[in-house]
Amino acid sequence: MRWSASASNSQPWRIIVTARGADDFTQVANALQGSNAVWAPRASMLIVACARKVDDDGNVLRWAVYDLGQSVAWLTAQAESMGLSVHQMGGFDPDVIARAFDLGEDIEPVAVVAIGRFDAEASLPEQLRGREFAGRERLPLHDIVLNGWPLD
Repeated sequence: MRWSASASNSQPWRIIVTARGADDFTQVANALQGSNAVWAPRASMLIVACARKVDDDGNVLRWAVYDLGQSVAWLTAQAESMGLSVHQMGGFDPDVIARAFDLGEDIEPVAVVAIGRFDAEASLPEQLRGREFAGRERLPLHDIVLNGWPLD
């Protein structure tokens, strides 16, 4: 993450790194919602990806969330290259995280990232197990490219 590109080299990403078994891991796990609360506490690590929204001079860091996304993408690529599995989640309560880690107003929790070894034999509810092994579908290009290129 540290070497990811960022606008004006502002490096607005702030991360909370927790390992299973530690109190801070439990705090992050307690903020998870829906099906994430079922499976994610089994991960080796839970990382909270946060965006610093304002710089030291009080200027809004307009690109902070974009830069944070790039840094998480690079983290994902590195972890996967090392044989780890990564799952990024939006299903969590950011207010619970902000209070638990005393983040203040300028740091926004944006995503929780689970990292660990993939376990095909993991005991999961059938609905979650089916989703884990389902094929991934993506929108067609004509729904994504707004100006018609390269479809014209």
